[in-house]
Amino acid sequence: MISTSSGPGPRQTEAQPKVLPFSSAVERRDQMLAVVRRNMFTSVDELRALFGVSSVTVRADLDELSRHEDVHRVRGGAVARTYRMGEVSYSERQTEATDQKRRIAAAAVEMLSDDESVIIDGGTTTMEIAREITVRGRPQNLLVFTNALNIALELGTARQNLQVVLTGGTLRSDQQSLVEPMAGLILRQISVSVSFMGCSGIDVDGSVTTTMLAEREIKRQMITAAERAVLVVDSNKLGMRSLVTFADIKEFSTVVTAGVPDDRFVELLGKEGVEIRIA
Repeated sequence: MISTSSGPGPRQTEAQPKVLPFSSAVERRDQMLAVVRRNMFTSVDELRALFGVSSVTVRADLDELSRHEDVHRVRGGAVARTYRMGEVSYSERQTEATDQKRRIAAAAVEMLSDDESVIIDGGTTTMEIAREITVRGRPQNLLVFTNALNIALELGTARQNLQVVLTGGTLRSDQQSLVEPMAGLILRQISVSVSFMGCSGIDVDGSVTTTMLAEREIKRQMITAAERAVLVVDSNKLGMRSLVTFADIKEFSTVVTAGVPDDRFVELLGKEGVEIRIA
């Protein structure tokens, strides 16, 4: 296994660092790409030490990989194209994979029964779940906890046989959600049947990620508070990695997605004993 660091360079030890073998520039670039894809960020200095070539050569290789859209070039190194950097506003995310989100929401609501207690995470896919509940007029007598203002308003004005509880917390207006501090006070006191949660990406190693550090703790508490945690995610996010890991895929009982998921993810979910539902 190749060990890398996000610091200024590899740690020097008495033993000489192992240099990866390669037979051509093409093979070297392929190996560099594999290293970058395994890490959130890989620096020029790390790649120089790993491959025994100059910084100039590393930069040229990364520039070539960038031209083929395999990596993002950033100051001092590169990140993989499958790594999502920075937050995307709620309004921007609303336009992504809208048909898939509706199908996922319909499949998710089919999992609910009357008289259940539910957590619905903030997000565009989970908002579709709220709309689906409103349109169907069932299940009956739901108790819903949410950290999303728009979801609370959607459900709270829908009908009388549905009770909605907002978590409270600090408002992130660009995401229409409430986060720590204070958001976890209610979640730490409850136990619900199911939580529906979104994410920014699922990596091939099973890491479930979000772009927002502020959301990590409340997402952890949503998992802990539920008998079964259900991840709702469109196929565009399979293979995507974002800044913050908040869970491992095996912490979810079910993944609901749409489209045709990559065989790698079907195999991963099967290995971890996670049910997959394809809408």
